[in-house]
Amino acid sequence: MTRNILLAAAGAAILGLSACDAPAPSGSGTESVSYRTAPRADEQVCRAATLERAAASSVTILSSETSQANNLVMLRDSYGVTWRCLVNGGAVVELSAP
Repeated sequence: MTRNILLAAAGAAILGLSACDAPAPSGSGTESVSYRTAPRADEQVCRAATLERAAASSVTILSSETSQANNLVMLRDSYGVTWRCLVNGGAVVELSAP
């Protein structure tokens, strides 16, 4: 019986710790869950560039990914257009919308 309790406790501890490795979701509860791993400064540079290029009233960061070459930030403007921004060290390398 003691062995079963120890196994159950160990299993619960492992499940609890595995949640620590997941990236934190961003956005409000009404949006879909997105994952953001790029530096916040890079996200903000892309956000500002998208606001200017799209002449939009607002831009939402959908997700961001870190890479050795460039960081990728996906955004959506107030018109519903999705933008793809490649940024490296705080400088926008490419900004495009489909």
